[in-house]
Amino acid sequence: SEGEKALLLSADVGEGLFFAGQNHVAIKAFAAPFEHELITSNPMEILKRQEARKAISITHEPITKPTTTNPVPASSFHSAQNPTTSTPPSTPTGVPSNPPQPSPFTPPATNTPTAPTSPLSSSSPLPPKQ
Repeated sequence: SEGEKALLLSADVGEGLFFAGQNHVAIKAFAAPFEHELITSNPMEILKRQEARKAISITHEPITKPTTTNPVPASSFHSAQNPTTSTPPSTPTGVPSNPPQPSPFTPPATNTPTAPTSPLSSSSPLPPKQ
């Protein structure tokens, strides 16, 4: 109708008509703050958000990783201290060269009950026919 057309032409952001069958109702929808931030197309709000992000990135200096040097291996350190003698690394005493292996698993014996024997002469589980 003309009234609805005028309402829609003068409607603000979030205002409109809700159609439910033959009923038409004017409504105003409100977005939650996080929804508004996601869906806004207002250039002023977008500019403010970009400036805020830029200010945050300027105040935070990038974190630099500490520099590390490669450690000297123990064998080269030992040979540097005593250059005349070089001994190969040995295994600690008392440690067997072949560790013991676990024994194979044998499942325990189980006693399973057997079915009782019946004194009937017939091998059929059904009663005899009459």
